[in-house]
Formats: sequence, structure tokens, C-alpha cells
Amino acid sequence: MVSNQKEVLSEIEKFYKNLFSNKNETSSESCKNFLQTLDTPSLNEEEQTAMGNDITEDELFNALSEMQDGKSPGNDGLSAKFYK
Repeated sequence: MVSNQKEVLSEIEKFYKNLFSNKNETSSESCKNFLQTLDTPSLNEEEQTAMGNDITEDELFNALSEMQDGKSPGNDGLSAKFYK
């Protein structure tokens, strides 16, 4: 237990340095190895090509039709009902 103001500040500093220090000792190689073990889905060539195309009005309409009115599809706070 400390009561001296300088010691208190020093302990607070040590606490937060320890709390926010990077304790991750993994290398980029171990991260790559880990990511390769994951069974993540990937797009086929046709899907990749389609992703480069412009979004059509039909696609927008279908996406909006599937959304609930009171939900916000983005972080702007505007609900699906606003866009409909």
C-alpha cells in the first residue's frame, strides 16, 4: 500500500502500462499458419467477377425488401423503412 502522491501516480502508471501493453508474442509466420488452418469460404471465379459489377436496381430492391423496417443496415442510423 502506498500513500505518497508520487508513489500512487507511479503505481497507476505501472498498472495501465501493464494493462495496455502488447502481450502477444506471436510472429507473422504463426499468424499465417493459423489462418491457413481455418476453413473459411471463398468465392469462385464467377462470384469474384460478379462482385466487380455494378449493383442493379433489382438487387437493391430485393435487399431492401428482405430487411425489417425498424433496423438500420448501416452506421448512419437510417432505417430500412427510410430507404424503402
